[in-house]
Amino acid sequence: MKKISCLSRSFIFVLSFTLLFSLCRFALASPAGGDTQTVLIGYAAPFKWLLPMHALQAAQQAVSDANMKNIRVGGRKLEFRLLPKDDDADPRVAQFIAKSFVDAGVSAVIGHWNTDTTLAAAPMYAAAGLVQITTSATARQIPQQGYPGCFQMMGSDGASATAAADYAVKIMQAKRIALIDDRTQFGKNLTQEYREKLQLLHGNVVLVESVSSKTSDFNATLKRVRDIRADLVLFSGSLQHSGDMARAMQRLQVPGKLLLPGGATSKPFMDLAGSNLPPILTI
Repeated sequence: MKKISCLSRSFIFVLSFTLLFSLCRFALASPAGGDTQTVLIGYAAPFKWLLPMHALQAAQQAVSDANMKNIRVGGRKLEFRLLPKDDDADPRVAQFIAKSFVDAGVSAVIGHWNTDTTLAAAPMYAAAGLVQITTSATARQIPQQGYPGCFQMMGSDGASATAAADYAVKIMQAKRIALIDDRTQFGKNLTQEYREKLQLLHGNVVLVESVSSKTSDFNATLKRVRDIRADLVLFSGSLQHSGDMARAMQRLQVPGKLLLPGGATSKPFMDLAGSNLPPILTI
C-alpha cells in the first residue's frame, strides 16, 4: 500500500493535468444530451516490468478519486475510465496500441513508459489531436518533435549525463571508462550524451560497445571490459538489462564500479539483480 500511495501523489498531478485537457476537449467537442459522459484515458506501458504496474495501480486510484468528485460539465456528470494496454516495451506494439486508443476515442494518453515506444506512438497521437504525457521517457527528441499536446515529465538524457560525467571524472576520478548500451533508442541516446560530456571533461573512454536488447549474455563485452582494466562501466539500458549486467559483472568477477540509469534506484532492481553485486551507483 505504501508504494501505491507514494506513486499516487505523482499520478494525481499527472492525471489532474491530463483531466484538464480531457475536460477542455470534451467541452469543445462533445454533443449535447445525456446525463453522463464517459471520458476515456489511455495508459500504455510494459506490464512485464514491476514499476509500470505500480504506476498503473496509482493511475487507477487517481481515476477513482476523480470520479468521487462528481465533476460536471454542461450539466452532465463526467465518468472517467482508464484504458490500460501493454506495449511490451516494443515500438511496433506501441504504434498498434496508439491506433487502438485513437479508434477507442480516448481523450488523452499517459504513456508510453520508455523512449522508444514514446517516440513511436507520438506522431499518431499528435495527428489525432490527443494529449500525450510520458512520466518516465527521457529523450530530448520527445519535446523537440514540436507536438503541442506531447508533454515530458522527466528531465532529458543530457541533464543526467552531465551530472554522471561530472561525478565520474571529478569525484570518482575514474581513469578508464567503458560505455555500454543495449541498442535501444534510450540506450544509444544516453551513451552518446555520456561521450559528449566526458569528452568536454577530458575523461578517458577506453571502450564504447553495444549489446543486444534481446539477450542477457554480456560475456564477450564484459571480458573485454576486464581485459582493458576499465575502472568504471556506464551502462545505458532498461531496468531488466541493468540487473542482468550487474549479475554478469559479479559472475565474471569484473573489477570496477557500475553506474546505471535512475530506474535502478528501486526495490524491483534489487529483486532482479540479487545480492553480492559489484559496487553500483545510479543517477
